[in-house]
Amino acid sequence: LIVPSQHTASARQADDDVWTEIRNFQKSLLQMAASRGQEMIFMETAMGVEQHFRHGYIECIPVDTETAEDAPIYFKKAIDEAESEWSTHNAKKCIKTD
Repeated sequence: LIVPSQHTASARQADDDVWTEIRNFQKSLLQMAASRGQEMIFMETAMGVEQHFRHGYIECIPVDTETAEDAPIYFKKAIDEAESEWSTHNAKKCIKTD
């Protein structure tokens, strides 16, 4: 997990310093995974953002290269299938970061 020391409900709400800290940790984890022949999947589920009662965090999952290549397809399919659950929200469903 990447958990910023400064309280923020989600990465989208983080100020520039917190976002820089998050990106630096992600880069370090990517280098570590590459040294092991793996790649990383980073994901954040931001719920209750408006109430600011949750502290945001990003899950970091090391996976083999083949799984990493297929991951976007599976995530997109799952999000598309759950569209009715997301249709009432005004925020973006998924933010591509590559």
